Amino acid sequence: AHRSILHCRKTKNNKFYKDNIAVPYKNPIDKRILKRLANGSKGRMPYDWFFFNLVKNVSREKTFHACQIPQKLSEMLIKSCTMHKDIVLILFGGSGSEIEACKIFNRQYISAEIDEKYYKMIIDRLNEGIIEEKYNL
Repeated sequence: AHRSILHCRKTKNNKFYKDNIAVPYKNPIDKRILKRLANGSKGRMPYDWFFFNLVKNVSREKTFHACQIPQKLSEMLIKSCTMHKDIVLILFGGSGSEIEACKIFNRQYISAEIDEKYYKMIIDRLNEGIIEEKYNL
């Protein structure tokens, strides 16, 4: 299974922070790589596809939300496009993965969630710092 995620922008002033999500070089002893590292490179650009395990019924982070996104994916997306104290707009609060990532990485956020049961789960998740047992499948 896969999900398509688009990174769209309106202007040429694109905010994408490669160093926040740099992947270690596969051959760090190569002289070209050593030169890059000496010049301050933190790693290579990630591929244009990412692999994260799905959130399944047996996953530790699984809630009763039907379309839950893996926490690691939320973290990578937020780190790649924001810096500390930037404001992130999260239109669909869902299980709260993106909101929790904002808190972890010191980003401000504005979020919305129309479903009251998800809203309550998000509030409890933020207050307690964990996904409470009552929200697990």
